[in-house]
Amino acid sequence: MGWTYLSHNSVQTLATTAPPTLETLNIAGHRHNQVRDEEVRALCNTTPCLRELDLSDCTELSGLALQCIAAKLKHLTTLALSRCYGLRSDDYAVLSGLPQLQHLSLFGANDECLKVVMKSRTQEVMVNRHPFSTVARPTVGLRRTSIWTARVRDT
Repeated sequence: MGWTYLSHNSVQTLATTAPPTLETLNIAGHRHNQVRDEEVRALCNTTPCLRELDLSDCTELSGLALQCIAAKLKHLTTLALSRCYGLRSDDYAVLSGLPQLQHLSLFGANDECLKVVMKSRTQEVMVNRHPFSTVARPTVGLRRTSIWTARVRDT
């Protein structure tokens, strides 16, 4: 679902109707008001079994979203919040309420954010250990028939 440019209504529907057994969700890249705190709250209530959540580039999120995540998603092991510029440094302290958290992506966050995260944790969390995106992006120009080296279109 990441980088699909869903409408705000589509994101609301996803957040309220996702199956409760869902374990992995990537809704990264919704920069223009599609994913807000309200949708994250609904998602946290709907999908308590989430283990991996990518909200990178969801620039409208605030500390309220992190509070919901920390309160409801106790099985979360991987959380990506890269370039979520609406989050303040002190918002990250609530992540100490995620006992299973092992991987945290905060690319684009300032050093103060990282200090808050590390200070608030009792166990070690790997921060920014995956520098490359898992989102496939098609090549352009003469090579527009492949993604990474896999052929996607017959000519």
